[in-house]
Amino acid sequence: MIPIALSYDRFVQMCVKMWPGISDSVIQLYAPDPSQTDFRDAYGDMLTHYAFTCSSRYVARGAAATKDALKNVFYFTNYHPLTGPDCPTLLGPLKNLCGYAYHSSELSYVWRTGPNVGQTYTEDEIPYVNAWTNYIGNFVHSGNVNKGLNAGLQSELGSFAEWPTYDAPIDGSSTGSDDWLSAALDAPLSKH
Repeated sequence: MIPIALSYDRFVQMCVKMWPGISDSVIQLYAPDPSQTDFRDAYGDMLTHYAFTCSSRYVARGAAATKDALKNVFYFTNYHPLTGPDCPTLLGPLKNLCGYAYHSSELSYVWRTGPNVGQTYTEDEIPYVNAWTNYIGNFVHSGNVNKGLNAGLQSELGSFAEWPTYDAPIDGSSTGSDDWLSAALDAPLSKH
């Protein structure tokens, strides 16, 4: 996390260096309003997409293209921020990351380990945690997040939406509509 505000001019300079030839398009996508005073969030979104979202989608596309060997491919991108009243204590010197989704911030929810490290899930996060528990349990049992031990998408934890399989891009399209299917797991933003 950048500890001081990031100006529009500095954001533009970084984009020009990172994205020669396409920097104008990148700037328009991530920072369309130059009148804002702080572009740290825009820069963070850009780097997250570059380092994690795009590269993991590339791997998912490759796996989906060889689906005969890999029956099911499931994909997700985490946008749920690490929250809760205990977040600043848990993150210590990185407490400025509270309220943001970042690489690995979903792990305490996915593996239900938050209480083991002093994290208190908010009331809004319980359905999110329960969904992960159900999907991961199903996947471990059957290799399919939607089919589990007699329950599938219904369990004592709740009723869950079907997680679509990730398909290879549609021929002739750089993205394709099927290419964007992923779990829509998120909880409402916490008040904490």
